[in-house]
Amino acid sequence: MRNECYRQSYNQSPVGYACGRIIFGNGVPCDFEYTDINPAFERLTGLTRAVALGANATAAGVIPEDILHAWLQAGAEALQGVGLAEPCGYYELACHRVKASFFSQSQEQFSIVLEDITGETNSEKAYDSEPKAEESEFLRELAASAEVIFFIREHDRFLYISPYYETVSGKTRQSLYDDAKSCILLIHPDDRELLISSLRNEDSETCYSEEFRVCLPGGSVRWFWLRSFPVGGGTKRKAGVITDISGVMLIEEALHEEKERLETTLQSIGDGVVCTDSQGVIERMNRAAEKISGWKDSEAVGRQLDDVMAIYDELTGERCETPIKNVIRAGRSEELTSHKLLRLKDGSMCSIADSAAPIIDKGGNVLGAVLVFRDVTDERRRYEEINYLSSHDQMTGLFNRSFLEHEMERIDRSGVCPISIIMGDVNGLKMVNDVFGHGQGDHLLKVIGEIIKNSVRKCDLVARSGGDEFVIILPEADSKTASLICDRIYKACKDYPEEVSEDPHTYPGISLGFSTKECTVSNLENTLKSAEMHMYSHKLIESRHTHSSIISSMRRSLSESSNETELHINRLRLMCKEIAIEMGLNEKDRSDLDVFAMLHDIGKITIDTALLRKPGSLNAKEWEEIRKHPETGFRIANSAPEIAHISEYILTHHENWDGTGYPQALSGTEIPLLSRILSVADAYVTMTNVRFYHKAVSSREAAEEIKIGAGKKYDPQVVAAFERVIARADI
Repeated sequence: MRNECYRQSYNQSPVGYACGRIIFGNGVPCDFEYTDINPAFERLTGLTRAVALGANATAAGVIPEDILHAWLQAGAEALQGVGLAEPCGYYELACHRVKASFFSQSQEQFSIVLEDITGETNSEKAYDSEPKAEESEFLRELAASAEVIFFIREHDRFLYISPYYETVSGKTRQSLYDDAKSCILLIHPDDRELLISSLRNEDSETCYSEEFRVCLPGGSVRWFWLRSFPVGGGTKRKAGVITDISGVMLIEEALHEEKERLETTLQSIGDGVVCTDSQGVIERMNRAAEKISGWKDSEAVGRQLDDVMAIYDELTGERCETPIKNVIRAGRSEELTSHKLLRLKDGSMCSIADSAAPIIDKGGNVLGAVLVFRDVTDERRRYEEINYLSSHDQMTGLFNRSFLEHEMERIDRSGVCPISIIMGDVNGLKMVNDVFGHGQGDHLLKVIGEIIKNSVRKCDLVARSGGDEFVIILPEADSKTASLICDRIYKACKDYPEEVSEDPHTYPGISLGFSTKECTVSNLENTLKSAEMHMYSHKLIESRHTHSSIISSMRRSLSESSNETELHINRLRLMCKEIAIEMGLNEKDRSDLDVFAMLHDIGKITIDTALLRKPGSLNAKEWEEIRKHPETGFRIANSAPEIAHISEYILTHHENWDGTGYPQALSGTEIPLLSRILSVADAYVTMTNVRFYHKAVSSREAAEEIKIGAGKKYDPQVVAAFERVIARADI
């Protein structure tokens, strides 16, 4: 913007300016070439810009050769020194009389300054006449300029100042001629000293340029641009132009504010931003780009983008071309495809998403490009987690029903044949949930899922399709292959407790059924239904055996965790049998009593072993835990059809004749007879057996204790039968 202002002032100035480059022949100046001229130079010389630029001065014509020769010599002298060449010359050109000054710009170029002094009687009059004298044509042209144009000689005396000064300052030109300090006082205090010292610098023979502020009447402040240069054969005389650049400064301030706003926005963006030139060389990085890539802006600037932003294909591991090159070539935006990794400065990788856009000027030329990228590692991880959860069972890690149905449709469409489906239903899950809680049931499902996953082929699909159901899809598998995999699963379940698990509550078992789709006519839905039908057939056959196995395992676990040894159980069974015979019970009741005697404390399987083996008395909390076992045993028995008929006896075997027992506080004949018989028999066997919490007593002492409890804790009729049994034999 400022360069544009300079150019406008240069073009609008009434003073002629030209720049030339000396042409040497055998080391001697022989001509010069115009490199630039302003409109005032054209007007004063009659030489047009179109003819002058790029041409030798002699060849361009218009200006007489003797004058050109004088200018060539003066320009050469200016190049030998610094600043103004002495002497200046006066020349007649076209219809104008001009004063020419020369000064050097560089080691090769010099400048020509032409001042119109037409109408003056001699060369000095234009500078030494008083301002009140009649103005020349030159001064009239200056007066029309919308700039403050001035001439100063020694002692800071103004020889001339254009009328625009009055518009700017609100003061008359006469006041300035009378008192130069009145102008100086208008300069802003912060700029005054530097500006005055520069104007008074007698050693300066070059042009001077400075921006400064002026305090105008009314309190307003405006910005001005001063360009001054020595004239008239010495540094004590200066001429210059002062241009009001307040509008330019306001624009620059607005641009600065806009730049700051854009910079703040750039640094506030969460995405990384990298700007490059048209060759892909980095010019700028924001803080987010630094944080993601590990590169500092100071390290990256000046490097090729490919050296800093190395992008790889996540699937193939191959290096990819950054989108910047395509954007610069094509001149249009581009987004990076998915599954791309960025190699960070420390060598690690992160998943990124990015896009690139070209920077295009008004002429449609691509000046560079902007790459915007972000780290999507966490975003990708969350997406994968969500995608995983949408297709997998959270408990077992296997595929879920939704994914299974989708895959069945896809496989049906693919026409794969043959294909087999195995369906499985976990055995005893309800019992485990009811007895040990759903946490243990969930553990059983995980164990079964792991067994199945380890038993199938890599190409097979395993899904948990329901609460206790699993489905296995076997692509390109005939019925023989499906049968072999079923056998493998059965064997793994059978071997699991001994080889893998020390958990006595895990009894992995599953009923399986399979079916094979042999041709493309049928669909997998029908194959699945057929497999389900076969599975239920097997389950009916296996269910009784499964429950018996589970209960037997529970019984063994209880024996290991408590003091209920096989000897103790066998003595209890014998005592119950003898009392039952003594009381005349039929064969069915005696059989039920025998099973009941073996499983009456099955509910203790859920109680901590340390509590079951604790010596001494129990506290209230521990006693409360022990009192739960009849209800737990009741649930276990009800879960197994083959022992469900003794569940009521298990629930009531700690009820007392007088109603002081638990858990229902039943009394008298409300208590089932078999429970009343077991209560007496168990008390006797327990008292005569060594336990953690007491020493064994003699049979006579135990019998006496039971007799005392008759009518209170025990059924009197059962006690009487017990006494008759004890009298016959020592049990």
